Amino acid sequence: MRSDIKYEKIIDEAKQFCEEHDQPEKDFKIIRLKKRKRQIDENAEKENLNSPFEKYKINTYFMALDKITTSFISRFSGAQDILKDLALLSPERLIEFGKDPEQELPKNCFNYVAEWIEGISLENLKNEYKVFSTSVVPLHDGNKFPANLHDTSIINEKTTESKSETLQTSESEIDHDETESICYKNTITVSSILHVLTSFDLVSAFPNLYLAYKALGTVPASSASAERSFSKVYY
Repeated sequence: MRSDIKYEKIIDEAKQFCEEHDQPEKDFKIIRLKKRKRQIDENAEKENLNSPFEKYKINTYFMALDKITTSFISRFSGAQDILKDLALLSPERLIEFGKDPEQELPKNCFNYVAEWIEGISLENLKNEYKVFSTSVVPLHDGNKFPANLHDTSIINEKTTESKSETLQTSESEIDHDETESICYKNTITVSSILHVLTSFDLVSAFPNLYLAYKALGTVPASSASAERSFSKVYY
């Protein structure tokens, strides 16, 4: 965004917004140029920086972007490694890993989480992650009441289908599984994973994973001291 092209585009969008909403002022106010006394031996003309368009770009637009960029670097440069480890705990990553539990986790994963959270065993956390990833969807689904408890219509339909219809059904089931996987990514959250671990009394079976998700669920969304006690990460 820190470019003349982006700046001009934003200004044009702002002017268009003012025109659509009948705003009286849509252009920068013209500032009267200040004349400066020229010295006798001075030949070069001073560059004109009194244009409100240029002054707003330099003193407001670019300055705001520079402060935001500097703030991001100063706040998160030291936490990038921890954030990478916490990203593996996201429901999307957990569900994707559970589809192929034979794959290996990165060798250096969860190293910084184990150092950050007291009482976590690194190797046990990796093993618990692998085991829980294969059962998070069934556990999350089992925590809800089904719409029909005794629904045998699907079984009866499958027994009467021909081989060709069965093949078509299997293909549609694959598409359904992919759609269902996307739905699970949207419904399973960090809070629901913590609820599954506690409601099924799995904290003793996955103590390290529980501590990791507990820490992730209480990471403040803001670093402002006035909001730190009330902030919460939403998924």
